[in-house]
Amino acid sequence: MSNELSQACEDNKITITSIHLYVDSESEHFPRDKWATTLHYKDRSVTIEFFTGSGHRVLAYGVKRENPRKYVRSFGSEVIFGDAAAIAHNYLVLKRDKGKIIGPQVADVLASMLIDASACESTFDDWCSDLGLNNDSLNSINTYLTCQRNGTKVMKFLGSKFMELRNKTH
Repeated sequence: MSNELSQACEDNKITITSIHLYVDSESEHFPRDKWATTLHYKDRSVTIEFFTGSGHRVLAYGVKRENPRKYVRSFGSEVIFGDAAAIAHNYLVLKRDKGKIIGPQVADVLASMLIDASACESTFDDWCSDLGLNNDSLNSINTYLTCQRNGTKVMKFLGSKFMELRNKTH
């Protein structure tokens, strides 16, 4: 499915390379894949950590999902509950094309970085208020500072294209 930002990435020859690092399963119900993603534009590149949820995975051959938390292997009738267990037992696998792992899409990573850049334009209290976050939280301040770092990276990376691309729909 094409959108304005995807088309702009294609038109401006912004590309991506990704390396799958590991599955972060701090939460049993919401495991996520951690990627090292590098965006390339002209002679510049920027690398950030990027996470994708289990919804970006596919069912392994011979596995079906019976309900949101129940996975069944057709041969042997082995049953697994929960996404974390499904990933650990290779019921949910990374998408592949001709054997090569398919990582995050360039527009998804860029859209995330462009959203992060909003932290560069507001105070911590305003940013928390806009997102409904607690402004008396260490987690919130750490997230805000990470967003500011990513925002600064994407502004430098895109240069004069930053303002144009930040207004594209995704």
